[in-house]
Amino acid sequence: MASVDKLLRRLRQTRANWSPRDFRKLLTGFGFREIRETNHGTLYEHPDYPEWATVIVPRHNELKKWVGRDVLDILERLIAEQKKRRKGGNP
Repeated sequence: MASVDKLLRRLRQTRANWSPRDFRKLLTGFGFREIRETNHGTLYEHPDYPEWATVIVPRHNELKKWVGRDVLDILERLIAEQKKRRKGGNP
């Protein structure tokens, strides 16, 4: 999990110079599954929150900053939901 934490810290600092491989490591480290390849990229989904925890990572070698922003938004929400769940909140 240390490498996933390191990737998350990096994403929080910068959205630039990320590859699809970086996002694959990060997302699968947080429990996301690769669902399928689409015309636009790879679709990832978290099994506990399929209704909102989905993201498509484009196939380009170097991705735009908005991809990092979207992934970070979803991961921050996932982390908050998991903390709430551990404290006895609603799933």
